[in-house]
Amino acid sequence: MSKTAIFIPALGSWYELPSGEQAVGDRTFAAINNAIGPQGLAAVDRILCFSAAKECATTIGEMRKSVDAFTEGFEAVEAALAPTSSLPNEALSRTYEAMLNRLPTLFEVMGRRFHTIGRTQLLRRYIGGELRAHCKQHAHTLYNALRVTNDSLVDDLLRHYANPADNPMPLRIVPEVVPFMDLAGVADPQTKVYVASKPVGPLAFLLGA
Repeated sequence: MSKTAIFIPALGSWYELPSGEQAVGDRTFAAINNAIGPQGLAAVDRILCFSAAKECATTIGEMRKSVDAFTEGFEAVEAALAPTSSLPNEALSRTYEAMLNRLPTLFEVMGRRFHTIGRTQLLRRYIGGELRAHCKQHAHTLYNALRVTNDSLVDDLLRHYANPADNPMPLRIVPEVVPFMDLAGVADPQTKVYVASKPVGPLAFLLGA
């Protein structure tokens, strides 16, 4: 699959441009599963997971550096907008335009990063669907047990964050069941936390610009 391939949600597949030929679809992951088995497919999913985590960490680092470089511009715009009880001064338009002229390069780099992360997430979602279908077919009882366990752990975590003093976090069982959930396709890659990071400066202002 090349970088120019596009994903069409209605068809659930990637297609090459401009030929329109299917590059990756549901049958792709079924064929991989038949070739290397669910353990091998889960290993591919794990590699993609590490790739997404690395890409997220790199993206956050680059965004932090870029936002720090724009700090002076943010401060100038903020000063031009003050006080908020009056109309902005004439220097605002010049300051704002000067800052915007530097943004296209940043957005181009970030766009490529987000594209890579999004594509990885979609691939992991379809791999999870294949693993889930395989587990339902060959070990239906195990799948139901893992799904119920997952729902219970999520409820325990929600109760913990709502009231940490009375509801301890289920630390011991989580690392023990996660490998089984990943192998059975129970986990949702789009709700996983890949990296933990401190807030990235005035990121909301940058995205809003």
